[in-house]
Amino acid sequence: MTPRRPPAAGDRVRYATNWLCSIGAYTGELPFARGTVAAVEDHGQGFVLVTVDWTRGEGSRRVLAVNLEVLR
Repeated sequence: MTPRRPPAAGDRVRYATNWLCSIGAYTGELPFARGTVAAVEDHGQGFVLVTVDWTRGEGSRRVLAVNLEVLR
């Protein structure tokens, strides 16, 4: 399994499947939410916050990078 690349500004993203499963979000808006990365803030020690402009569905505006997947 190849490691996921971290999101960068301008990337289209969605919530990561493994994170959605871990919180039991199998239905509803979260699994279908899509957005564009507006900013990336690296706070060190693997703590990266991503600001997302959601275009489909709703989610938190600031999300941990490990909880996102970059869309192809």
